[in-house]
Amino acid sequence: MSKPPRLLRALMAAAVALAGCRATAAGQLQVVVYEGGQRRALPVQDASTAALLQAVEDSVHAADAVLRLAVTPQLVETLRNDHGCVEVTYPEPRRFTLPLLQGREVLAQRLLVPLTGELAGTMTTILLDPGSGYRAGPLRASRPTQPLARLAGTGS
Repeated sequence: MSKPPRLLRALMAAAVALAGCRATAAGQLQVVVYEGGQRRALPVQDASTAALLQAVEDSVHAADAVLRLAVTPQLVETLRNDHGCVEVTYPEPRRFTLPLLQGREVLAQRLLVPLTGELAGTMTTILLDPGSGYRAGPLRASRPTQPLARLAGTGS
């Protein structure tokens, strides 16, 4: 079977990326774990989900580097479908004060943290979405991803 033309592949990737940007109900926090192509929403009132959320947010505050990386919709879908990751979606953009940026604040409507693959391991990578899509320049924290993977309940 032949591969679909490049334009068709790009359109399919864009449609998949947009489908992943579902709006949350007003006032509702979402924590979702992707593993093996499966999407698992975690109960936000659960203590283990609260611990995972706190660990993700602590990683944002502990960021000590900004990666020079183009974050494309295809990369986000690869992280969701081919690697394990956790994605947090806030009902309103959340402000994070970053010591890395001399105390400057950044807004994030969504955070995506890879749990496996090149962007995981001995460092934690955090992709930020201020509400208009994930952008270049993900944050990197010098802490291993494994504790997040355990909290997320993945097989990593």
